[in-house]
Amino acid sequence: TEVGWNQAPWYSGSSATTNYRLSDSAYRQLIYAKALSNISDGSILSINAVLMTLFGAQGDAYVKDNGDMTMTYVFDFVPTDVQVSIIQTSGVLPRPTGVSVSYSIKASS
Repeated sequence: TEVGWNQAPWYSGSSATTNYRLSDSAYRQLIYAKALSNISDGSILSINAVLMTLFGAQGDAYVKDNGDMTMTYVFDFVPTDVQVSIIQTSGVLPRPTGVSVSYSIKASS
């Protein structure tokens, strides 16, 4: 049977991720991350350049090729909650096709 508009289960009422209201500077960083990702060729060198451009002022950020079609984004600093969201859930950081990604983010002390 057909269900009319505004009657189908499009939204369950619960959020799958945490949403953040972005400050102007955080929104700029998200847009900048997407722009850099768009021009990246997906190589380790290119991805590392993107990471250092985005996060270099805070500490080391780099990608490690694990050699088995997986890679790990490594962040040797404590990012803000908004930055963690950009890193893990926004999907804007470059990732080569067919490569699985994990994250290593320094925990706050």
